[in-house]
Amino acid sequence: MDVDELKLLLGNTEAHRFCSQHLFSDDMWLFDGQSEISVNGDYQYFRDTISAKLGLSAEDVALVGSSKYGFSLNPKPTKTYQPFHEESDLDVVIVGEDLFERTWGAFREAYYNGYSWIKARHESDVFRRFVLLLPEENYKTVYLRSTSRLMDEMAVEVGQKTGINRKLKYRIYADWEAALNYYTHGLEKLQRSLNHDTQ
Repeated sequence: MDVDELKLLLGNTEAHRFCSQHLFSDDMWLFDGQSEISVNGDYQYFRDTISAKLGLSAEDVALVGSSKYGFSLNPKPTKTYQPFHEESDLDVVIVGEDLFERTWGAFREAYYNGYSWIKARHESDVFRRFVLLLPEENYKTVYLRSTSRLMDEMAVEVGQKTGINRKLKYRIYADWEAALNYYTHGLEKLQRSLNHDTQ
C-alpha cells in the first residue's frame, strides 16, 4: 500500500475501526520483502521473541510506526508520512495488565519514598494507561531496575535474533482498549489534517 492508497483508506475509515482492523493487523511492511532491510524470520517470530522474554502471549505484542507501512502515521507535521529510514526505530505495543500494574505500583512506591520526579515524568502516561521505562533514568526501586534491565535485554535479543539492529521503543499498556484509544487519538489528529488539506 502506497501513501496515496493509505490516505484514501484513512479518509474513508473511522479511526477506531482503522486501528482495530488495519493498524494492529498481521500485515507488516518490514517483514513482507518490500523493505531493503535483511530480516531473520517473519513477523510472528519477532512477536514470539518479545513475548517469550516478557512472559506474555505473542498476541499481546504488535509492531506499529513506520515499520508497519513503510512510512510514518505520526500526526506531527514533521513526521507524517516520513519513510522508514536508516535511523528509524521500531515502535512496539506491549499489552500486559500485570506488567503495567506492577510497574505503576513501583512508580508510586518510588514517589512516596521521595522521588518526586517520577510523578512529573510518568503521570501523563499512566493517565492514558501505559508505562515505559526510560534507559537514561536512574530508577531507585529493585523492581524498576530489574524491569528496566529486562526491557533492555529484550531489545538486545530482538536485534540478535531478527537481525534488525534498530532502537526499540515500546509502551506497556494495561489492556488493548488503552492501546486502541492511544492510537485512535493520534489517527483522529491525522484525519483532521487530511480533511483540512482536501478542502
